[in-house]
Amino acid sequence: MDGSKSVSLSLQLPTEASSISLYRFTYTAGDAERGVVANCTLPKQGRAKVTVGSSGLLLDTVAPSTLVVYSEYLL
Repeated sequence: MDGSKSVSLSLQLPTEASSISLYRFTYTAGDAERGVVANCTLPKQGRAKVTVGSSGLLLDTVAPSTLVVYSEYLL
């Protein structure tokens, strides 16, 4: 895998998870250097809401050198 390219993500969730909103937390290499990941904190610009479709399918694109965490709860 080429670490300089974005990766398409397709995640099939259980039917019960269809049409729910999740929070998407994006951590970059710079966040790790500042200790953001270790402290589980993230500035507001690093989180966003995503909605799972009625089929329970979550589609996303993850940028290079990035960790993405999805949560039903706002951390």
